[in-house]
Amino acid sequence: MGRAIASLFDIHGRLSRRGLLVFVVCLAPVTLLAMWFIVHGLFDAAFFVLLPLSIVSLFAVIRRLHDRNRSGWWTVFIYGAPFLIMWSAQEIALRYEAVFGVAPDTRTVVMVGGAIALLPLLWAFGELYFLPGTKGPNRFGADPLERQ
Repeated sequence: MGRAIASLFDIHGRLSRRGLLVFVVCLAPVTLLAMWFIVHGLFDAAFFVLLPLSIVSLFAVIRRLHDRNRSGWWTVFIYGAPFLIMWSAQEIALRYEAVFGVAPDTRTVVMVGGAIALLPLLWAFGELYFLPGTKGPNRFGADPLERQ
């Protein structure tokens, strides 16, 4: 048990699809607890639940990317691209009126930006949950399926 908890805070090595799915299922109650805190206005409590949850989730994604023989730096794209796309859509909406003299339909800008922001998330979902890891050892360690 102690080794399993210690592995939550480790970015080295690889994590199989099954390992990631078990991780997500086991931490779902913690996520629900944080959501309950938010709904009831207990934002400080939610922060102290979500902060470690976010860190261990980031580490799990890095280890899963390692299983796909990808660098952990891909997490910058996975988490950063949707944020950057939505920020860009907002900036376009704000500057549209100054350039064209007509206010844009905000709902359309948000819908289009949101649809585009989903693309890197859909790629990441497929990469992390559907595509198998590298067979045999890779530059990040031994195949986690060979150890089972």
